[in-house]
Amino acid sequence: MEGPRPIFLNIGKTLANTIAGFLISLGLTLIAIALYHLNDHLAAFVEALNTFIQSVSALIWTLIFLLIFGLTSILPPISVVAATSFPILLTLSLNGSKVVLEKYGDIAKVMRAQKLQLIKYFVMPGIVPYIASGSRAAVGNSLRISVVAEALGSSGGVGYMLVYCYNLGYKGGVFAWSLVLIALMMLVDGIVLRPLERWARNWMS
Repeated sequence: MEGPRPIFLNIGKTLANTIAGFLISLGLTLIAIALYHLNDHLAAFVEALNTFIQSVSALIWTLIFLLIFGLTSILPPISVVAATSFPILLTLSLNGSKVVLEKYGDIAKVMRAQKLQLIKYFVMPGIVPYIASGSRAAVGNSLRISVVAEALGSSGGVGYMLVYCYNLGYKGGVFAWSLVLIALMMLVDGIVLRPLERWARNWMS
């Protein structure tokens, strides 16, 4: 397969892995935030879980998921992205939820809001700008981690092509795919992540 098609296919695979992993981490973050505010025992569990996940390096997560799913599965890169993005989003969202409750907790008490109502109408809407702001760091991190996971075990993607060219001794290919990765990260940051962070800051101000 010649021409630019292989380049776009591998870029698309890396982007798909990154987006899928990020969306999983986002969903887990929202669930964790809801559990955190249900009762003190769940709050302690979420805090401990966050600390544990943060303490595990991306390389260890990659090896674990490769052992579980296999070298040819599409799941290791996605799972690694989710595992490494989750603590970033969760930490910022927890901090944001505490700020929201400091501002609007008294109003919720006056309205006699129940736990679920507090989470639904105050906490979840209030943490949106914090999630948006943290998404820049999370997605940027996800792109880098996805490439590492693809390099160690995948059948495609930018990371796979980097290792493929390296194993063939093709220096030009290694540099070319490195530049592709850098350009991809700059493009995603400039077009999507930076405007998203700017919007979040305007909302919070």
